[in-house]
Amino acid sequence: MENFRNYYFLVALLTTSQVLCRNLVADETIVGGSELVDQEQYGAITLQYTPVGWDKEELNLNILEQNLDYLDAAFVNAKGRDLLVFPEYALTSLLVKENREAAYNVSQIVPHVGNIMCEANSTLGNDYLAVSRLSCLAKRLQITLVANLVEKVICKATEVNQPCGADGVLLYNTNVAFDQDGKLLAKYRKFNLVEESAFNKTDAAEAVKFNTKFGVTFGLVTGHDLLFHSPASELINKHQVTNFAHPTAWVNNLPFKTGTQIQMGWSHTMGVNLVSSSYLHVEKGYSGAGIYRKDGTYRTAIGLETGGDPIIDFHDQEPQDLSNFFTDSDSLLANYSTTLINNETTLAETCFEDFCCYLNFEADFGNEEIFFQLIAFNGTDEDGVVVQACGLVACGGPEVLTCGDGISSASYATRISFNALKLRGTFSSSEVIPSTLKSESALPFSFKSTLAKQQLTKGWQVAIEINEPVKVRTFALYSHDFHVVVGGNNAATAWIPCFILLHFAVLTLRLIV
Repeated sequence: MENFRNYYFLVALLTTSQVLCRNLVADETIVGGSELVDQEQYGAITLQYTPVGWDKEELNLNILEQNLDYLDAAFVNAKGRDLLVFPEYALTSLLVKENREAAYNVSQIVPHVGNIMCEANSTLGNDYLAVSRLSCLAKRLQITLVANLVEKVICKATEVNQPCGADGVLLYNTNVAFDQDGKLLAKYRKFNLVEESAFNKTDAAEAVKFNTKFGVTFGLVTGHDLLFHSPASELINKHQVTNFAHPTAWVNNLPFKTGTQIQMGWSHTMGVNLVSSSYLHVEKGYSGAGIYRKDGTYRTAIGLETGGDPIIDFHDQEPQDLSNFFTDSDSLLANYSTTLINNETTLAETCFEDFCCYLNFEADFGNEEIFFQLIAFNGTDEDGVVVQACGLVACGGPEVLTCGDGISSASYATRISFNALKLRGTFSSSEVIPSTLKSESALPFSFKSTLAKQQLTKGWQVAIEINEPVKVRTFALYSHDFHVVVGGNNAATAWIPCFILLHFAVLTLRLIV
């Protein structure tokens, strides 16, 4: 009964928090406010970057320093903005993910929050090289800076309940945030590690947020945190955070999980603004970053060349040549149910056991040989994480495994337009994101008021809809690591505790008055 009451108290809090959510409008400017607060706004910079040392088999502090030099020089003229986010592994390269020795060689000590490391720069040793340089960069640019590094914690100096490595330290994939004075505002140790065996993991996910001098509170998340309930959803639901800084190194995975697909979809579904900066290594599938508004619009780009200068300040780039857009394939595809789409009907459905996906569409395929498929899945992935997904996908052939083939495998999709699309399914959770890709650019669709959710007696009916001509690579709904509260899906009785809470609040207010 206690959990039952707490659940509805959370619903009431969430309903209230929606009134206070900020909006993201214009290109890089987030604007927000309500009748309760003055209007706020901030300018953000995001980028894609291939670090020095990306092609090395060994790492040392010299690599760390070269990347700090490079990024320092790249932002000489960044004054006038409020937030700058560096990508995950931007100072080290991907080698540190699974190579403990390499990670140790570039690891850094992160001091307590509140320190201004730039002031002690001349007296600090190599263990503080990154934090001191980043502190000075934030101070010089007068900007709030978020960066990612390998944090080193000496075992004897920690109280976490974890086994110490043979090297005598705990190593974390850590985000750090500095204010305009160079003060360390926050640090977050990544919890949802994906193929990152070199790193230790905290006992529980840390919900880390920080306040800025320009009046906006940010949550810190890293990489695949967007696909997990904690800490991202906790920051939104419990702490009412509506702006996020997101360093990432994301492997583009077809048909549902390229970086820009998930970033845009998560931002829109969760009702938050997201600033993502990405590691860039196209041959391994790492690319895609941007600034995502909670209304489903964005500015983003996909890097198509490894190395070179950082890609900064995107202008809704629409890459035409996707021959260098490397992707991985969903390992679960062989298990998906599937229905081939044809020109003889405007309706289609496919069911994975009792989980069904329905599609209404208008299109003229002419004489094209097409392999559009409506596919669905409801189960667990290789890590035991619950996944529900359904969507229209342009596949390379009639077999469902071809739905994860590279973008160029379905070239027919660049010649065919759907004039209208509506996709719906009944999910176990409301945490369902639109996962979409344009066939001609591999960027997601913008969604403005086209994602609809309705709570049913059991579950949630979720639908996305477009009523204008679009060329589709993926048009889907995707849910990952969702949490369902027992007894929380009964729409017929859901209003009762909320009414009681509201009535209690009114009585309390009257007593105060």
